[in-house]
Amino acid sequence: MNILYISESFVDFPLFKSQVHTLCNFHAEENNVTLLALCDKEEMSKDVENRKYSLIKKRKSFRMLIPIINKIFSYFFTDRSLLLECDIIHCRGYIGSAYAINICKKYNIKKPIISDLRGALVEEIKHSGNKHAKFYVEQVVKLEQFIFKNKPFFFFMSENMRKYYRDKYQFSIEDTEIFPTLVDEKYFYRSQIYRDEIRGELEIIDKFVYAYVGGAAYWQNIDKILISFNNEVKKNPKLFLLFITNDPDIANDIIITHKLDHTNIKVLSLPYEEVGKYLNASDAGIIIRDDNILNNVASPTKINEYLAVGIKVVDKLNRIGHIDYSKGDLLYIPVGEIIANQQKAYQKFSSKYVSVDFL
Repeated sequence: MNILYISESFVDFPLFKSQVHTLCNFHAEENNVTLLALCDKEEMSKDVENRKYSLIKKRKSFRMLIPIINKIFSYFFTDRSLLLECDIIHCRGYIGSAYAINICKKYNIKKPIISDLRGALVEEIKHSGNKHAKFYVEQVVKLEQFIFKNKPFFFFMSENMRKYYRDKYQFSIEDTEIFPTLVDEKYFYRSQIYRDEIRGELEIIDKFVYAYVGGAAYWQNIDKILISFNNEVKKNPKLFLLFITNDPDIANDIIITHKLDHTNIKVLSLPYEEVGKYLNASDAGIIIRDDNILNNVASPTKINEYLAVGIKVVDKLNRIGHIDYSKGDLLYIPVGEIIANQQKAYQKFSSKYVSVDFL
C-alpha cells in the first residue's frame, strides 16, 4: 500500500522517535510510506536517522489548533499528487487530522483518512496552566467537532478513550480501532547483560532499584515521586532511584529546594536508544498520575516500556518502598502485533471513502 502518514510533530517532540518514526519504519518494511511532518521553524533543517520512509516537511504553527488557521495553512499545500497516489492517509493528532481533511476538501479528493488521536487534548489544555487556555479550549472544541463531523476512521489508544469520545460524539464502533502506544523492541527488551553492566557501573548491585522515565511536566508529579522516595530511603537505604528525564535541571532543582538526600538518587538525561539499558538495571518503574479524564484515557509510553523490559510497575505513591508491589491488569502488546493489526485496519478502511464537508 501507499501510506501517507501526517504527523503534527517532528524530531524535537520527545515521543516522535518512539511513536512516529518507529511506526513509519515498521510499516515501510511492507509498504511505501511517506511521512509528512509538520515542523517548527527550527526543525525544518533537521532529519531523522535510519529512516526507511520518504520524508516531506512543512511548517506548522501551534495556532493550527484554531480551525480557520488550520484551513489557511492547508491552502498552501500544493502537492496534489501526494494525495492522488496514496491509498490511505493516517494522521496523528488533532492538527494533522484537520489538516488532512482540509487538504482533501481543497482538491476535492476523497481518500480514507484515519484520525489517530493520542490524548484528550481539551483536558490537556485545561490543565496546562497556559494563560490563554480558555481561548484555546474553545478553539480545540471547534476543531474536535469539525473532525468528528467529517467522520474519518479513528484510532484510539484505549477503550476508555473510545468511550470518552463516543459519549461526546456519535460514531460507529466499526469505524474505530484501539492501539496502545508503541515500544521499539530494538531498544526495549529484557537483558541480563545490560542489567549486570549498568548495575555494576553505578555500583548498585545490592540495591532494589526504582526507575522513573519521562518529562517534568506538573502532571507527572515528579516532586511527589522524589519526596516520597526520599522518605522511604530513610527507612530502607537499600532502595535506589534512577531518574531518567530530558529535564534534569527541574529534577535537580526539586532535590535542592526540598533539601532531599540525593545519595541514592541518580538523575540522568539519556538518548532514547539508551533508556532500555538502564531500565534493565531496575526492578520497578514508577508512574504516578492524578485520577482525571486526561490520565484515565491514556496509554502511557513509559508503562509499556517498563513492561517490555520485564520490570514491575508502581502507580501509587504509598507503594514506593513496598518492593513486592506491582500494578495488575496491565496488557503489553508487542510492536509486531500492533503493526500487523494496523495493516489489517488499513485494508479494511481503504475500501471506504471519507466524506468531507466544508468548514
